[in-house]
Amino acid sequence: MEIETLGYGTVNLTLTRGASGHFNNTVIYFDTTGGGVSNTSVLTDTGGGSFDGGRAAISGSGGNGLNADLGFGANFAAEFAISYETGFGGMFSIGADPTNHGFVTTVFGGGADANDATFTMSFNMSDLGLAAGDSFKMVATYLNAFDGFRSGEFIGANDTGPFPADPNIGQNEWILGDEDFILVNSVPSPGALGALGLGGLLAARRRR
Repeated sequence: MEIETLGYGTVNLTLTRGASGHFNNTVIYFDTTGGGVSNTSVLTDTGGGSFDGGRAAISGSGGNGLNADLGFGANFAAEFAISYETGFGGMFSIGADPTNHGFVTTVFGGGADANDATFTMSFNMSDLGLAAGDSFKMVATYLNAFDGFRSGEFIGANDTGPFPADPNIGQNEWILGDEDFILVNSVPSPGALGALGLGGLLAARRRR
């Protein structure tokens, strides 16, 4: 992943996919100002009567009632999340109402193909309740929301092992370490933080 923070508050995130196409959901959690969610087990939003894979992915809940709960370490609690699936990405505030994530903004509205090499999302620091120049923490995960099945690969945290030699997390709870996140320090002028070891994040096997 490449993270670019611009002086006027715009943040650009670019994912470079692994060996397989991006057929499932990448979820990026943000810790911004304190407070927030320490474990996705408290989140139950799956879109209500009409299943929404993006909302369910943030909650770690599958449409079949199976879950892949994700716990954060002591130094991270999520107030916002981006759920990205090929062709659309949305940012949500999370935790205030565990049954209904608050939609904040669209971060990607194109019709990208799942086999594209890269996927770019953009938002403003103000969408996170921050000002240009502020810092935030983030960590990314990849899962099949429809089955509540999580890959073992992360951005900003140690993978469970090289995919596919080691098993995915699947429909199990996973607890991240206290330092499992990326600290993004915004800059007052255009700049990029560079590539942050994507590995095979987007190559998790799809389960139906």
